[in-house]
Amino acid sequence: LLRFELQPELPGILVVMGDQPSRIYIDGVLVRENVQNSGERRSKAGLYRVQALLVSGETVEDTVRVNPGEKVTYDYSQRKLVRRTLVGGVAR
Repeated sequence: LLRFELQPELPGILVVMGDQPSRIYIDGVLVRENVQNSGERRSKAGLYRVQALLVSGETVEDTVRVNPGEKVTYDYSQRKLVRRTLVGGVAR
């Protein structure tokens, strides 16, 4: 008899940041207003729509994938991603 125990999938962390203050939305939900950083958001693995409405009036939108056990930082000023593996809940 073989017995397998499934472990829950580790959450990831999503951070949205940039050089200018903005309203930051994740999947259409306002998470922070008039800031440059959303703060760390624990997230299930999957695709997220991120949107930054800058005080200049410009809008930046993108889709970001968060993998299990990973911290993803999306920089809306440079439109680039940085991925780091989480070890013990800390990005490495």
